[in-house]
Amino acid sequence: MFGAVESSEAVVENIVITAATQVGKTKAIIECILNSKNCVSVVSCDNNSDQQSQIIKRLKKENIEVFTIKNFKNIKKLVKNFNENKRLVFCVLNNNSQIKKLTTLMETLATKIDMDGYNLYHDEGDVVSKTDNVKIIDTEDPNGHKEWLVHCNSLSLNCKFKRIWVSATPENCNLLYDVPCKNVFVLPTPVEYKGITKHYPWNNQNQILKEVQRINRLESKEVILVCKEFVNEKQEAESLELS
Repeated sequence: MFGAVESSEAVVENIVITAATQVGKTKAIIECILNSKNCVSVVSCDNNSDQQSQIIKRLKKENIEVFTIKNFKNIKKLVKNFNENKRLVFCVLNNNSQIKKLTTLMETLATKIDMDGYNLYHDEGDVVSKTDNVKIIDTEDPNGHKEWLVHCNSLSLNCKFKRIWVSATPENCNLLYDVPCKNVFVLPTPVEYKGITKHYPWNNQNQILKEVQRINRLESKEVILVCKEFVNEKQEAESLELS
């Protein structure tokens, strides 16, 4: 099944949008959608319904009607929405089942609407492709990755096709997963954005208290983002035994 598309070469333009954590990447997606007239836009997010709900909430806040997989069979409604709003927006989970249904849907819509562009946004794009070959399908690749390749290579669209990778770590997209890309857009970091070590050496949990006290004292309304690493001692022991 998958091997049949290996020789197909879709004309897909890769674009990267990057910025530091919590600096406005989702807002950039929304602005792109609002400015893309007569286009179908798809936002793919991590295979997590909570994350999907957050993205849909942000889109609806900007008066963007969003469709999910449960709406895919209502073709008449989708066509009507596109003709009235001059755009059609979907939010899908990054799993092979939903990607496969998206491919079927787009094959149908391509015969029923006259779109100028198809824009595929991969939120957290560096975790979408979990293989270092984004062109040729390998039977050992993750199913979701294979379905995206089928999606991109098999669609016959009479319009521009852009695949937009949105990530705080774009080097993963290019260096680790070999996503060929000439257009990289770096969102500006606000002057008030500061890393945790800007104020205190970060060496123990007591520093969180100092940060909270500082924020409360200055009434700066800052948000603390903490990435905690831990070691699974049992797995570490087993790994040492095997090494």
